[in-house]
Amino acid sequence: MRFFKSLTLVGTLFTLFGCVSNQQQLQAGMSELNDHWGSVDSKIYAKDGSRYYRADNKTCMNAAMKAALELGFEVTSSENNLLILRSSYPKPFTAQEAQQIVDVEEPIAQAIVANKVGSTNSNSFHMGKGENNYILLKITTSSEKDGITKVSAIFSGEPKNLPPGGSVAGKYSPPEVVRIGLKKWWDSYEKNFKLKKS
Repeated sequence: MRFFKSLTLVGTLFTLFGCVSNQQQLQAGMSELNDHWGSVDSKIYAKDGSRYYRADNKTCMNAAMKAALELGFEVTSSENNLLILRSSYPKPFTAQEAQQIVDVEEPIAQAIVANKVGSTNSNSFHMGKGENNYILLKITTSSEKDGITKVSAIFSGEPKNLPPGGSVAGKYSPPEVVRIGLKKWWDSYEKNFKLKKS
């Protein structure tokens, strides 16, 4: 017997919808997908997740606050070296960027899930539009030597509520979310506030 199943992946901003007859196969496919995203995300963050500025912590955090508001985020938590930001998807992405994320990531997700549930079942999985999710952005700063401040950014997602019959799995974001998100973040952070990168 086959049944309809929806699965919200924490951090993805999306719900994957599809039909599958074996819950264990489904979870195994989702775990493999989550591991893949985590592996790729870590490489992106290693390259583009942090930048160094010749400025004090206060200057860097003020710039982060302004960039966050410009991109449509609300501040949910603010400390001396930490900002937690949240927006309703698709913000901070444009409609075109949101569609690009789906176009890039959906076939990759289907191919990975196919290893566990088969190509027929995997082709019935589709990424939702993410309208029932928040996108979260965590900004941290740390003081380095010689007046340098390290600024780091990490994207994740959070469901507003689970769809009927939905379940939660994983913790990583599709790599295209991270790639586009970091580019938008650093562009706003630097172009608008003229911080001098070290």
